[in-house]
Amino acid sequence: MMITLECYGGGYNCLRRTIVRHCMCLTQSYVFASKELQEINYWNQKLDLVSNWEANVRQATRCRFLYWHREIYPMLMSDMIRNKAKLNQLNYFLMAIKDPIDMLENIRHLQSAQVAVDNYKKEVYVEFTKNVIHPICRTIEEDLRRQVH
Repeated sequence: MMITLECYGGGYNCLRRTIVRHCMCLTQSYVFASKELQEINYWNQKLDLVSNWEANVRQATRCRFLYWHREIYPMLMSDMIRNKAKLNQLNYFLMAIKDPIDMLENIRHLQSAQVAVDNYKKEVYVEFTKNVIHPICRTIEEDLRRQVH
C-alpha cells in the first residue's frame, strides 16, 4: 500500500502506472471496501487519461483514412489556393496527408513497403505541383508582367 501511495506522489508515468496496477491487483479485495475500490479505480482511470494524453490525441487525430480518399486532394488543394482565407489550412492539410505513410510502411503484400510509400509520395507531389505550385507561379508571373508594363 505504501508503494502505491509513493507512486502517486510524483509525476505519473508508465512505470508508476504499472506499479500502481500491480499493487491494486494484490491488495484490492483484502484492503478496500467495494465503494473505496470503485473510487480508487475511477481516479486511476483519470490519471491514465492524463498521463497518456499525447497518445490519445495522436490516435484520435490520425488521418490515415485520407489514403483511401486521394481523389479529393486536388480539389482541396485548389480550393485552399483560390480562397486566401483558407491558405493557413494548407500546412495542416499537408501534415494530415503525411499520416498514411506510417500505415504504408507496414504493408506486407508487396516485395518492399517502400514501393507503396514512394508511389504515394509521388502521387501527392504531382497533385501538389499541379494544384498549388503552378497556380502560385502563374499568379506571380502575371503580377510581374503587370508591374513591368
